[in-house]
Amino acid sequence: MILLGEELQIEQNTPEWDLARLGVPTASAFNNILARTRDGSEASARRNYKTQLALEQLTGKTPTRFQGNAFTDWGHDTEELAVVELMLRYPELNIRKCGMFKHAFLNVGASPDRVSDEVGLFTVEVKCFNSANHYEALKTGKLPREYRAQVQGQLWVTGYKYAIVIMFDPDFPEASQCIIMRVERDEKYIDDLAVDVANFIGEVDEQVKFIKEYKPLAL
Repeated sequence: MILLGEELQIEQNTPEWDLARLGVPTASAFNNILARTRDGSEASARRNYKTQLALEQLTGKTPTRFQGNAFTDWGHDTEELAVVELMLRYPELNIRKCGMFKHAFLNVGASPDRVSDEVGLFTVEVKCFNSANHYEALKTGKLPREYRAQVQGQLWVTGYKYAIVIMFDPDFPEASQCIIMRVERDEKYIDDLAVDVANFIGEVDEQVKFIKEYKPLAL
């Protein structure tokens, strides 16, 4: 059964949003949770994210917010252009900005770039790549593998039916600037993802417990 998540009415990228995400696995980092080395052991990205969340829960503090650089500023600016392009092509869509969604019963979150609340609930995710990556997306016509966990994870947490993914680069010729694709819910993938995330949460809890119960060694 698909359960709708709860939307917290907070603006993204604000102190309130940071606080809501404190110690919570979120869809943008689900790819880290799935990260494994070639031999199947835990990758450093997974290990580091686990420690980060445990420390956030213990200290009540987030890592220093990344203030951005020229590339991230460019990404934020072009996100708005990408949404405008979507609406020019599909004016019948009714989308809005959203806050953070919490899963119906797990301590997990997701913050899509936009959502639609109408019949056929869907999320919108915008990716503004560098030009080389945009070219690769044009060639394959597929969602890059590294974003699958995020997009399917957003559908899992929100309970929405499908995602519209926009890949946008305004430096390309007009006809190839914008790639828009519809990504359907993959229930098998989501079921597997839910198990992986639940196990990961258990490991975070174990780290928190270890630190809380740590006893100094006697001299």
